[in-house]
Amino acid sequence: MGEEFVGLLKVYFPSKEANENGEHMWIEPISRDVNSITGKLLSIPEWIDYVEAGDVVTVTVEDVTDWLYVEGGMAKGAVTVNLLRSRMTLDERRAHDEQYPFRFD
Repeated sequence: MGEEFVGLLKVYFPSKEANENGEHMWIEPISRDVNSITGKLLSIPEWIDYVEAGDVVTVTVEDVTDWLYVEGGMAKGAVTVNLLRSRMTLDERRAHDEQYPFRFD
């Protein structure tokens, strides 16, 4: 029997304030139809207050800004994460990576 499939989507959540930026956060998909995806919010919001970690949210396909899946304990995809990691010091990258149950390149 193989390892359990892990797949996540990074989704843009707009701010409800007209002059504020939104926030990109990870969800674990539960279901999908033609135009929308429903999933469990995994991230803890820092700037928006209308969702919380653990909420089940429905978003449009257009709201997806990144994706990742795990194969052999290694994250695949995660373009935005890898860009941010490339800008970190070695110590920052280690501290970041310790928060995940899988590895990054």
